[in-house]
Amino acid sequence: MKTPKIIVGSGWWSTPDPNPWLIGDAITRAPEFFGLWLHLVKAYIAPSRIVIVDSHAPRKPPPELRSQVEWIELDENYGHANDLRTGLRSGKYAGCTRALLATATLALCNDADLFCYIEQGCLVHGDGFVQRALDGREPTIFLGQRTAGGRGLHGGLAVDYHQMSVVIVGRSGLERFIASLVAGIETDGELPPEVKLAKYCAPFEVLGIPFGRSRPLDFSLPAFYVKHATAAELQGFLEFENLDPAAFGLPLPA
Repeated sequence: MKTPKIIVGSGWWSTPDPNPWLIGDAITRAPEFFGLWLHLVKAYIAPSRIVIVDSHAPRKPPPELRSQVEWIELDENYGHANDLRTGLRSGKYAGCTRALLATATLALCNDADLFCYIEQGCLVHGDGFVQRALDGREPTIFLGQRTAGGRGLHGGLAVDYHQMSVVIVGRSGLERFIASLVAGIETDGELPPEVKLAKYCAPFEVLGIPFGRSRPLDFSLPAFYVKHATAAELQGFLEFENLDPAAFGLPLPA
């Protein structure tokens, strides 16, 4: 059988300044973390191309890592959805939506069989990750399961939105997916990107793998993904993967 053409997309933002919207450990937003992210994506997804949309970040991964992907930089930082919600930034789309839109469009223009969006700071695990996520179903539009037990801002509980840390779209669904990203009149500040995606992508299917922002974690499962990892969760994941944090320059105990 022909090996499917998989294009992975993601966004990038990293700054030394305090991040008011950070959930999990700051290391997951550090340039050093990109090496781990890239290693996992190559090992478990093996895409034809990896495309990163950088929101004009002041900190970037080292050149030797950026050279292994296609790096696109926006002309400015268009902000987090909460920046739009609170008036710190203006515009219709947050950086995450712009990264989704740009990389999905590139996948469409390159006749990708599968488009897989893996958010910055998201850990993935599992041989045949995409196939396990599809769980034998035809690839249309797949969003993450609703968040359950996840951490929200300021120690609260995360809202049970369908997740977008991992999104998978088959070729037949790409045009509808791209249209859904620009369909609504609401800004990402007026309606969270996860809610807009679920609203305008409907009907969609749900990934057959767990976690993302949900907790508790279970590293014994054959495939999963983890968003908003704490330092302890990252340490546990690296031990489970038998990976040395020093190999990626991560400031964690070896």
